[in-house]
Amino acid sequence: MGKQMKAINIILCLLVASSVCATTMNEIDERLTDVEIHMLQKKIDLGLELQMFGGYLNNDNSEVSNKAYHAKIFKNNVRLKMKGDLNNDFQVYTSLQISHTFNDNLQSGIDTNNDTLTPTNGSKPYLRTAYFDWKIANKLVFSAGRLPTTFGPPEHHKLGRGRLGTYPLTSFNFPLDGVSLTYNPMASSDWSIISRSIYVPATFTEPSAPYQGLSLSSNNPSTAAKGHEGFTQMLEIDFNKKNSFFDSANTIFQYSYLELGSFVERTAQLQLLPNTIDRNIYRVYADGKKLSRMKIISYYQDFNAIFQTKFDFYFSYMKSWANPLSNIKAEVLSDGTGGTTPAGTQFTVGQFIKKGEAEGTRTIYGLKYNFENSFIGGEFWKTTGVPIPNDLYSDDPIALGGISGESYHSYYTHQFYNKQVSVRTGYVHVRTNREFNIFSYVDKKQNINLAYTSLFVSF
Repeated sequence: MGKQMKAINIILCLLVASSVCATTMNEIDERLTDVEIHMLQKKIDLGLELQMFGGYLNNDNSEVSNKAYHAKIFKNNVRLKMKGDLNNDFQVYTSLQISHTFNDNLQSGIDTNNDTLTPTNGSKPYLRTAYFDWKIANKLVFSAGRLPTTFGPPEHHKLGRGRLGTYPLTSFNFPLDGVSLTYNPMASSDWSIISRSIYVPATFTEPSAPYQGLSLSSNNPSTAAKGHEGFTQMLEIDFNKKNSFFDSANTIFQYSYLELGSFVERTAQLQLLPNTIDRNIYRVYADGKKLSRMKIISYYQDFNAIFQTKFDFYFSYMKSWANPLSNIKAEVLSDGTGGTTPAGTQFTVGQFIKKGEAEGTRTIYGLKYNFENSFIGGEFWKTTGVPIPNDLYSDDPIALGGISGESYHSYYTHQFYNKQVSVRTGYVHVRTNREFNIFSYVDKKQNINLAYTSLFVSF
């Protein structure tokens, strides 16, 4: 009996010990998991931005009806952002975005796979940025991927935030994939000089078989399409020493050269016929490898707290030149206009931007007065001639970078919760002379008025 009791006690002790050991191991495992999550969170920062927009629009000469058009408009932009820090010398940045007008997928039946040309695309997400920064030497950073070429200055001023994009908005506001070198030879707490160089390589291949290439068109089946190639050189000067003229200033000079590769032949319903609702289905192609050669020069300047007041001022100027190299042609595949253009009809649409050499300018003036948790501002855009369209990725309902004319914008913004939530109400008036339509500018006289309220959340 005594031996049995000893055996039972030994078994009970072993069970208790194993239970305690298991509990201890579980606790250790949970603590290790917590440590791993904590370390991962220290390396990866996640952010979310939501911009919701609602307003009432009036257009006195709608393209669809050729008469006044009135409508309520609601738009939503959602951005998921991530920053990964491998160490002090290597970081990765990515952002995904969804942009849509309310219930557009129920009415227009949006179905496309080209996120570059149609960023407002229902509930389909698209890649906005995806690149890395690698400090390869003292004061020298190498970057590659989809670079931060959207939301450049002065876009951040009306949002009341820090710099969102790197390159001036007047130059371009669309995604560029390429490589970049940033050199910061002189930097201090008072001022810095930064040089940035971007190279966009001309690569274009068939996605499923990249070793074969992609045919330019059925008219040129043996000619492989090539992508866009170009470079941008930028010089930026930051001055942060307070003085009697301003608290801080930012200056940017930039030059860009781009050879635009011809698009691959496509079949689509496009608005190519003037003064009618075009329901034809077209085969559209270019008759050469290169669509255009383009040059852009731009200048950006802002001053914060000018003359020791609460006023901020900014100015940006861009001039562009385009030399078209190919003709854009179309063939009617399906007649939807009642016999006006029967199937098989072929014609030349024109050239990129306009027939022959094209040039134009784009200028932005802005003034803002800051209160403690709010600010009031105004902005004036003026576009002359036929500049390179640059605003494919505007979050606003009216993309001003594709319009030749003038625009006035006045707004008031109030910020809440440590400036993470902003509510802006404003009024926009746009007077157009021309508007970029698919390939080139077309004459279009319009007066557009928009009263709106928008909510911007960032965390």
